[in-house]
Amino acid sequence: MGEEVTARVIKIDRADRPIGLSIKAANYSQEQL
Repeated sequence: MGEEVTARVIKIDRADRPIGLSIKAANYSQEQL
């Protein structure tokens, strides 16, 4: 499940924000979960 969420976050961020931020968000969500 974690991997799916990470992929989704990266895809959504890719459309709106730089890839770097998406990767940061993915790492944060993993730590929080």
